[in-house]
Amino acid sequence: MNSVATVISVDYVERWRSTPLAAKAQLLLARLLTVAVGLSSISMCLVLFLIPEGIRGNLLELAQRVSSFPVGGLGGLFLAAIWVKRCTGPIAVQATCAGMLFGLVVGWGHTFGVFPEERPPSFMWIIPSSCLVTLLYAVVVSAVRPRRNR
Repeated sequence: MNSVATVISVDYVERWRSTPLAAKAQLLLARLLTVAVGLSSISMCLVLFLIPEGIRGNLLELAQRVSSFPVGGLGGLFLAAIWVKRCTGPIAVQATCAGMLFGLVVGWGHTFGVFPEERPPSFMWIIPSSCLVTLLYAVVVSAVRPRRNR
């Protein structure tokens, strides 16, 4: 919780402020964000009880299905930044969104009829498949977009 609060306060709040916060204000902000992150975590845990038993299933699998789709997209973004020279910011955002969307389909497609209910893909495929889709999207779109003259 402290790490998330630090990331929010340093990477978002401090970056967008025109004047830096005083030390006491930074500490107060960090404490308030820690409480907010903690309360949202508790709320998410309580929401688990509202999920129907047929969808919920194994708690470990449910946690992986919920938390894995952004990880694959961000992993693909990282690899695209390293390997795809012509990948621009907008292409990277599009590729990451495409990978995350694909991760949602792999993770939850059986619930909405995309995959057979009796044989859904394993939750272990969410990260590698969404990472691969992100990277492939970045490679293909970067290759077909026209080059800019400098």
